[in-house]
Amino acid sequence: MSTKESEQWETVVEGKAKMLLPDRTVFYNPAQEFNRDLSISVLRTFVKIKAEVSDEEALTVDSNDAFPPEKKRLKTDKTGWSKGLRVLEALAASGLRSVRFALEVPGLKTVVANDFSESAMTWIKRNIEGNN
Repeated sequence: MSTKESEQWETVVEGKAKMLLPDRTVFYNPAQEFNRDLSISVLRTFVKIKAEVSDEEALTVDSNDAFPPEKKRLKTDKTGWSKGLRVLEALAASGLRSVRFALEVPGLKTVVANDFSESAMTWIKRNIEGNN
């Protein structure tokens, strides 16, 4: 990276994420920090509540149930709770919220960050790599 190139980038630290951004006005809205903090708190709480449901409770078999226990297990696994939660951020811009989810919310199996903009996808990839 040339000096001129690096001068156009800005580093923003939010939560546990350290983001490299091309133009703060386009890829980072500081007014949304509270919204991102709240999203993380809500997701943490959601994961915690779901984790409190034991496998035995999730697999309780009613004698009238058409699914034998092994089929019930497969049916339960479709929700993802036995393997961890999956999160999609479809219009991720810089990927900040997704990176924060991955770093700050325990119990996630997968976090997918995507965007329609090719430029945004470039920044998402850089920021994911920079936070690994």
